[in-house]
Amino acid sequence: MLDDWRTLRLIRVSAPAGFGKTTLAAMWLQQIGAEPFVAWLSLDAEDDAPAVLLRHLEESLQAKLPDLAAGVALESAGRLSFARAARLLCGVVASSPHEFVLVLDDVHVLQTEDSLAMLQQLLDAAPANLHLMLLSRETPPLNVSRMRLQGTLLDIVAADLSLDHEEFGAFVRGSALAGLSADCLAEIEQRADGWIAGLQMLSLTRHAREAPPDAAQQARIMAEFMEREVLRNMDPAVRAFLIDTALLPWLAAEPATVVTGLDEAHCTQLLY
Repeated sequence: MLDDWRTLRLIRVSAPAGFGKTTLAAMWLQQIGAEPFVAWLSLDAEDDAPAVLLRHLEESLQAKLPDLAAGVALESAGRLSFARAARLLCGVVASSPHEFVLVLDDVHVLQTEDSLAMLQQLLDAAPANLHLMLLSRETPPLNVSRMRLQGTLLDIVAADLSLDHEEFGAFVRGSALAGLSADCLAEIEQRADGWIAGLQMLSLTRHAREAPPDAAQQARIMAEFMEREVLRNMDPAVRAFLIDTALLPWLAAEPATVVTGLDEAHCTQLLY
């Protein structure tokens, strides 16, 4: 899918935690080698403000663009609109003879209208030699209709990152799941639905049972991943629903009504 990256202005990789978004980007950049200049910015909650986002964008590009060493765009933002500052930043990129790939990881942390508008302005002003790659747990709410019509947008979603049957088999052969029966593996494949992080956690669990001294450590690893990467970023209503129903032997709307106090229609909506 990424072979024609030079023709793309925007690559959006949108999938929940644990689907390998960052791994995909890193492997792709390694594959294309040193041909384009690459800047990688991992976002956090601090970046959810236009001035901070602009400063970090500029810093990520400075190593490849000496003209930005004096903080050109950031200084301009003090007296110009952020839209004009973004255009100035893109203008410096456009003046370079090199192709640039700018990867923004964890874009879902940008929640304020101002930060998203800043990202939209950067996207609108991006020159032909700047290729943006956005990694996010949700599809960023950006206006990309023109790019879609022009064929310069590539969307990669969870289904594209899920393991297929052959990839599942390859994973099993190199993991602690290798000794399980065919029926058991078939059920695991169906339930995991290609989610690599879930399979890795299951493999760790099985390994922990075979090596009791490490069991507590493996459990902590899984608990930390679920808390930091999954539960913390969920919608509060969905998180509360999952916690309330965690001890049910099976998850369905009817038993969920008993432990949550919600009506069946609401439980069905949260499930599907």
